Amino acid sequence: MTLPRGIVVFAALLRTASAAALEIPPDPSLNESVLDLPTPAGRLRTTLFVPGGKGPFPLVVINHGKPEGDAATQPRFRPLAAVGFFLARGYLVAVPMRGGFAGSEGVYRAASCDSAEYGKRQAADVEAALAVLARRADVDRSRILVVGVSSGGWASLALGARGVVGIRGVIDFAGGVRLHGCPSWQADLADAAGTFGGRSRVPSLWLYGSNDSLFPEPVWRAMFGRYRQAGGRAVLVSYGVFERDAHTLFTTRSGLDVWSEPVESFLRGLGLPASVTLPRFVPPPAMPLPGATSFAALSDWRAVPFLAGPGRQGYRLFLGKPSPRAFALAADGAWGAAWQGDDPAARALATCRRTSRAVCSLYAVDDTVVWSAPRR
Repeated sequence: MTLPRGIVVFAALLRTASAAALEIPPDPSLNESVLDLPTPAGRLRTTLFVPGGKGPFPLVVINHGKPEGDAATQPRFRPLAAVGFFLARGYLVAVPMRGGFAGSEGVYRAASCDSAEYGKRQAADVEAALAVLARRADVDRSRILVVGVSSGGWASLALGARGVVGIRGVIDFAGGVRLHGCPSWQADLADAAGTFGGRSRVPSLWLYGSNDSLFPEPVWRAMFGRYRQAGGRAVLVSYGVFERDAHTLFTTRSGLDVWSEPVESFLRGLGLPASVTLPRFVPPPAMPLPGATSFAALSDWRAVPFLAGPGRQGYRLFLGKPSPRAFALAADGAWGAAWQGDDPAARALATCRRTSRAVCSLYAVDDTVVWSAPRR
């Protein structure tokens, strides 16, 4: 299916029974809250981030991707770099979890070999959430932007073809759906893009990289070409190679440095706010990372210091997770791990510090051990 772009954090102490997922509490500094929006298809778990003041604010709806495995176990999507970008420009940010995901009611239905139908089903959930959000007094229903990544980008393109009043534009980050077991999924994806383009009346911005792990360049170029040929108003930003995987651009702090300028230009063209008016929300730079050491091999979980059973179990779990990722620990046995999402090194350290009275340090980042034994 599509790439997991949600934040997953695990932590434990020596005395804990096992590693467990931590539900991240709302962040007051971002005016974050979690609501269950009532829709005809069931309640949809939705995270809101609200700028200061009474509004009404322009609304940006951010649509998540699909991780491998059970959709219900996916945590709330919190793309903090993007959230900060839009908050700083005065937008109210809503991140709805579609049916069957992360506390939302309903059952997630996997894609068949019909990517257009899949996009329409996912877009229906977003439209239902948007209908509830548009009734809020602090939302300017005439200024709505729809943004999505991976399968959420695909849902956003499908929503742009539904003629929803108030949507000014769509931004698609590496959108698409990978149809497993379907030999002609690439052609089907291009055909579906043509269907959406023929029905869409709103401008769209497409951002794709050349080292995308899910959608190779010929696939997304064919999609974009068919969308435009069918009459869709779209601009493509082909930004080349991005780190290890271009599919992670939207969910990483370093990706913001790539996409902020073309997105600002797109917003200006739509007559939407594009300049920073609330600098307190501007995301900080990603923390600098230490260099590799020769302390131990990354895979040698027995060599990791300080940790007992649960911590070692957590480290072995960490080894199976995709990059970007980080693992932190402390001398009292506390530890934290984070992968994907925004600045995993900072998040791993923050998780470790929640349960530690000692100093937390990074042990591993991506595929490298960065920890050194303290000098005596």
